[in-house]
Amino acid sequence: MTALTGFSSPARPEGFDALLIVVGRWLVSAGEQLAAGHSTAARHTTYEEHSRDVAATRHSGLWL
Repeated sequence: MTALTGFSSPARPEGFDALLIVVGRWLVSAGEQLAAGHSTAARHTTYEEHSRDVAATRHSGLWL
């Protein structure tokens, strides 16, 4: 048996503390979504640049 068995569950935050927790969770979620969007955009840009470079190489006659 652990020492934590006898403790009651922690109290739920109320009022301003609860508001801060909700806003904090929302900000974290929004930041994660924004970061995921930037990551996808960066990969897409890299792919477009690579495709453009390959097409230019083929067009120039340097394609081996």
